[in-house]
Amino acid sequence: MLDVTNTPRRLRRLLPWIFAVLGCLVVFALWTLGATTERRLVREDTALTADQVHLRLEAWVGSRVAAVRLFAGQHSARSHADFTYEQMAFRLIELFPGLQALNLLDQDGVIRDVVPEEGNEAALGRNVHDHIPGVGAAVDRAGVTRQIAFGPVITLFQGGLAVTSYAPVFNADGGLTGFINGVFRIDTLVDDCLSEGSLRQNYRFRLLDPDGREVYRHAADTDTDWPFAYATRLQLFEQPWSLVLAPSPQFLDDSVSYADEISAAVGIALVLLLAWLLRAHFAGLGRLADSQARYRLLVEHTGDMIVKMDPQGRFLYVSPSYCVVFGRSEEELLDGRFVPQVHEEDRAASAQETAKLALPPYTCYLEQRALTRDGWRWHSWSDTAILGPDGRIEAVIGVGRDISERKELEDQLRQAQKLQAVGQLAGGIAHDFNNILQAVLGNLHFAQEELPPEHPAAQDLQLVQKGAERAAQLTRQLLAFSRQQMLSRTLLDVNRLVSDHLRMLHRLIGEGLVLEFKPGADVGPVSADPGQLEQVLLNLCVNARDAIGAAGTILITTGERALDDATAAQVAAAPGSYVAISVADDGCGMDEAVMERIFDPFFTTKGVGHGTGLGLATAYGIVKQHGGFIDVVSARGQGSTFTVCLPRAEGEVEVEVLGTARAPERGHETILLAEDDEAVREFAERALTRAGYRVITARDGLEAVELATRHADEIGLALLDVVMPKMGGVQAAQRIRALAPGIGLVFASGYAPGEELPVAAPGGDVVFLGKPYRLDDLLRNVREILDRT
Repeated sequence: MLDVTNTPRRLRRLLPWIFAVLGCLVVFALWTLGATTERRLVREDTALTADQVHLRLEAWVGSRVAAVRLFAGQHSARSHADFTYEQMAFRLIELFPGLQALNLLDQDGVIRDVVPEEGNEAALGRNVHDHIPGVGAAVDRAGVTRQIAFGPVITLFQGGLAVTSYAPVFNADGGLTGFINGVFRIDTLVDDCLSEGSLRQNYRFRLLDPDGREVYRHAADTDTDWPFAYATRLQLFEQPWSLVLAPSPQFLDDSVSYADEISAAVGIALVLLLAWLLRAHFAGLGRLADSQARYRLLVEHTGDMIVKMDPQGRFLYVSPSYCVVFGRSEEELLDGRFVPQVHEEDRAASAQETAKLALPPYTCYLEQRALTRDGWRWHSWSDTAILGPDGRIEAVIGVGRDISERKELEDQLRQAQKLQAVGQLAGGIAHDFNNILQAVLGNLHFAQEELPPEHPAAQDLQLVQKGAERAAQLTRQLLAFSRQQMLSRTLLDVNRLVSDHLRMLHRLIGEGLVLEFKPGADVGPVSADPGQLEQVLLNLCVNARDAIGAAGTILITTGERALDDATAAQVAAAPGSYVAISVADDGCGMDEAVMERIFDPFFTTKGVGHGTGLGLATAYGIVKQHGGFIDVVSARGQGSTFTVCLPRAEGEVEVEVLGTARAPERGHETILLAEDDEAVREFAERALTRAGYRVITARDGLEAVELATRHADEIGLALLDVVMPKMGGVQAAQRIRALAPGIGLVFASGYAPGEELPVAAPGGDVVFLGKPYRLDDLLRNVREILDRT
């Protein structure tokens, strides 16, 4: 950093640069003046030549147009007794180079005569209206205006580009009899007009038609960048054309001198040499001060914290950034010890790491928590020991930065990995565990039927049944929070859903609490699994009840919410319209630490034996599986509000007519049963057979398709497990439906990874049974599907 109070020193540093800049500016100005003069002369010469070419081309083309116009007038007047079309046309073509042909057209535009005929035979008998767009219009314009008209640039039948003119020819009564068609071949026309060798050698030029298309180029190269190019507008064929003319590279090389450039380079080299000598003379005078100033500038303006300590950990230097982070001045920190600011739990690990400073490479890296002005924050430190001549540590330089955000991200990653691991575990055991429970509950039902109610073992069997049902509920919760529970979606009215369950919720929360429901107006439907959504509502109300305690109020409200892109990004959801169900309580509320973990599986603030910690995790998993999110607002002592937002669906909600539950009816139809678990297969076969049905069993989906092929005319319904070896139930159902579209379908499974079954609306011919299912539910659903098909 320069010392602004030391004026002579500053001048010594600046003099070489001032000399170099001024000298280079003088040399550059002289070189620029010479180069500018050369360029100006080249531009003026190019512009003058372009204007001359401009005039020559206009005169050259104008004379030929006038000749064609005169020829058409003579043809109309028949002023010479010895006049013949061919003779006069040949004379004009010989006199005016560039005139490709003179054609005689009838009044319909058909070419009747061509002069010269050799080389132009392809044009005879052609109708010019069939040529490119614009030619026919020119012929029509000539006939209407009774004046010569010009068409666009065309490609000749025999090759090449040309401009055509159409001069009307009249009879003695003034009636239109045809047209004289002059064909001006562009390349021949321009080459004959600009034939001087010096012009074609020293310049390159190109001609653009009224549409801006290049129709002529005098240059062997294809380069589009022409230095010193000059463009001018000219009138050719009564239309605005463009001429671009530029010096040829050879002409520029011959006319441009490099003496100015050489002189300028020599001058700049001399100036820089003198400036370097001056700088070398003055450089040593302020090198040390500048080095120290640059070091302090770097340290004081870096975002990282930099400290210097003695071997005992006392501060010798602290950077301004360190003072800002800890909210203390440099005077307060110097001579103080670093360790007291470190979290007690991290001091031992920090001491162990800093001990490595005494060993090569005399560096260490550590992460620790420190008490800053913003509270406890995670910092990372890279320390380097400074050794004295005797090899002992004289000081330690530490560079630190705040890594709290990184630590938070690492915690989130570990949490996500934990959830993934639990989810994989839940999915892995769900299928087999639900099959076991299905066999237990199914055969338990058969045993209960065989025993009278007063039998001593009847009560024991009821306890076994309750235990198995609790195990099934726990499995469903695990699948729900890990978002692997199968969904049977239908259109739901959330207001009706809440209203239908108010009585049950009243019994659930108890008489000491007030439960209120305020439905929103015009709330749209959602596409959801009703059983899963009921589970979410139940879990949220139970959580609210436990947060309130003895007395309080739970308020349930519904409504709609619109998410824009910014808000959707904050909650990790898609933008759009959402239906909201809010459950608010006036209980104890939550602090930030609890809110960060409320959706963790097995996390609970309740005492031992008062909760599994899966209620909110289950609700979160169900909502996420439906494409929604949960918004939580809470504060300690101010209650909590959980808002479930699900994507709004389109369509009308069907009203389900409820009837009196009755025992399942028996049947006689043939049912295809596909189940890979032997115990479950035997239970289902026994249950269906006892109800009067004929059962055909398969151990996997592939065998089920083979049996359906042989018995397609007999089977009325297929009961399929979703997850089976060789072929799953969904794929097997598609094959079976292709064989017999009228077969009803009942899917049964406790776990289907990635599957969402094609369950129809109420009244359809497809239904899903979640394992473990009750025997009555199996028979009732089978009977209902058979009655519909």
